[in-house]
Parts: sequence; C-alpha cells; structure tokens
Amino acid sequence: MYETANKVLQAARELKLESKAFRQVRAVQWAPVLKMIFEKFANTSETGVTWLWSKLKNHGVHFQTENGLNYLDSLFEPETEVWILFEDWDRTKKNGNYWVFEGNYGSTVNVLNNMHCIEYYIVDRKINWIIIENHHDILIAVGEPAESRLLEVKSAQQGTPSDAKKKTFRD
Repeated sequence: MYETANKVLQAARELKLESKAFRQVRAVQWAPVLKMIFEKFANTSETGVTWLWSKLKNHGVHFQTENGLNYLDSLFEPETEVWILFEDWDRTKKNGNYWVFEGNYGSTVNVLNNMHCIEYYIVDRKINWIIIENHHDILIAVGEPAESRLLEVKSAQQGTPSDAKKKTFRD
C-alpha cells in the first residue's frame, strides 16, 4: 500500500537525508499546496487528474530526452526550496493523484537520481516555475527562469532543437 510514497521515502532514507532537506508534506498541508500549484499551472482545478503535464495552461519549453535528470543538476542552486509532486502510480491515494514532498532542490535531484521510472513535478516555493519529466521522457519547464535555464543547459549539452518551444507533448 502507498507504493509510490514509500519508494520516495525509501530513496530519501538510503541517501540519509535529514527531514529539513527532504520530507513528505503533512496530511493537513498537501491539499492547499496542490491547489496553489494547479491554480498556477493547470487548466483544471481537479487535482485527481492523471498526467498534470497534459493539462498545462502554458506548454513552456519541452523536448525529448533519454534522461531528463542529466539536465537538472545545474538549473538551480542546491538550497533552492521546492515542492515535488509524484504521480500516484499505484492509485492508493484517497484524495488527489499526487504525493507532495518538500525540501531543497539539491536533495530533490539526489532523490530522483536514486529512483527509476517515475513522473515528477518540481515546483519552486514561490510557484514561479515547474519542471516536469513524464513517462514519455519529455522534459518540460514552464515559467521563468526555468524555461530559459533549461534551454541554456540543453544548448550547452547538445544544441537546442529549433522546435523546442513548438513541439507537442500530449499523448
């Protein structure tokens, strides 16, 4: 039961992260956080939807990648405070479809590097930007400075595709 959340917590434990660096948002807090994120980025307020990335108001910058985590390390300072959402793949959550965690960006990237095959949504605490990697290996950034930083990193690593802002990522 609660396989997705337990896998995330196990990954954090294996890294010996302190709770101030990475933790699950308490039961009384996750719903308002999720609501704020959906209000800012989604074209629906229904937090039980599958694939938030397919409900974005703004498509931002997005491109196919074999491993989106290769782009994350240098985007933001490790101490940047973030929320991170994980889709409830095993469908055990009673309300909503996302497990909500919080911590710093560096620890979040470390946890993601310690996991496999999981959709994630990293959101800065001011709710200015969101970074997503979906199950189609599409890396998405919406909001500044995430969009411009992702394009810079992509350009430095492989050259930016001319259609990076125009491609569709819907199923």
